[in-house]
Amino acid sequence: MRHRSLPGFTLVELLVTISVIAVLMAILMPFVRRAREQARMAVCKANLRSLSTAIHIYANNNDGKLVPGDHGMSWAVWAVASEATYGDSNNYQPVNLGHLLDTEALPTPHDNDSVLFCPSNRLPDMSQPGEGFKDYWGVEGATAITSYMYNTSLDGTGEYLQSGLWPVSAHNDRIDYVMADGSVQTFRVPRLLYDEKIGPELIHEVCSRHGLSFPTSLLFSWLEQDEINLTEAQEFLANPNDWLTENQIASSLKPTLLSKVGQRALACDVVGAWDGMEPTEQASGGG
Repeated sequence: MRHRSLPGFTLVELLVTISVIAVLMAILMPFVRRAREQARMAVCKANLRSLSTAIHIYANNNDGKLVPGDHGMSWAVWAVASEATYGDSNNYQPVNLGHLLDTEALPTPHDNDSVLFCPSNRLPDMSQPGEGFKDYWGVEGATAITSYMYNTSLDGTGEYLQSGLWPVSAHNDRIDYVMADGSVQTFRVPRLLYDEKIGPELIHEVCSRHGLSFPTSLLFSWLEQDEINLTEAQEFLANPNDWLTENQIASSLKPTLLSKVGQRALACDVVGAWDGMEPTEQASGGG
């Protein structure tokens, strides 16, 4: 009885097939990464809407008062309280958006699946901020952080110099932010010439190069104007300490009403420079 032999692939055909698959993967992977990032951005925007809702719930339960911006590091939610506000610089407690957790306007997160954490945001060790949150929230001597900056300038909180070595921007060339009316906007970050010797840079790149973050009042004013004021940025970068002295916001310690902030931005993706030490040494991602 005769057995018919089935035709097989030759080595050349196999190599051609592998090459075609490799080319297709190289073509498709950027689209896959882009689709994943768009999905993460959609989650980020939903998070910001939820933060806005929680801020309004907080105000409704507190005679219309806005969440206090009582810590200069605007992405901290648990830290050393302001001595000017609480009279004790060693008093660790909820600050900024942490008041939403303390008053149960938002549930306390136990992992990254929380509106306080953008899925695109990463710490210097590439972990997500929520991974170690439970180890720092409510712990004396620790600083718990989120993926979002609170606009601490809304209630007259004074600025201070936030230093750091690690560039931070969840979405690289765009910033998502939420307005007081609950609408979420996207600011497309342009490459600007902060220094002619360096060339055009994104905002988090210039922050990293200088080892500091732009003040909250500057950043949020640019978002609201939909334009980075390069003159203001260069004046700050030329001498940050002098700029802060000249532009210090006088804190009245008087609560601001949410109804008074009008068309102001409440919160945005963290943009700036994180502290140079590893997150395992301290929870603080910014200085």
